[in-house]
Amino acid sequence: MANDFKQKEPTKTEKMLYELVMAHNQMEKGLWSTSTVAMALAMLTKQDPKEIAELMVNGDAKLKEYSQKINDEIKKLEEAKHPTSQNATSDRQDHDHPKHEGHEHSE
Repeated sequence: MANDFKQKEPTKTEKMLYELVMAHNQMEKGLWSTSTVAMALAMLTKQDPKEIAELMVNGDAKLKEYSQKINDEIKKLEEAKHPTSQNATSDRQDHDHPKHEGHEHSE
């Protein structure tokens, strides 16, 4: 009787499929939200639906160029906000540190 209410444990495959379905659902909700925001912004700024459709269908080069400009600006802002990895690496190499087992540093 102690086992009457116990269910079979899901297999690793079943667990993985469940996680994939949940991730897919979450991604779908995020995509829906993003597309809804884009449509709302287009409506609020009184964009012409024909121009939007034209850009979506035939505007690959323009969209790619615009996306690249955004990515370039993001990169500039991130570099200004955080030190670059090159600077951080050179800073680490400039300081003194003790000998490590197996090799010595000559300076």
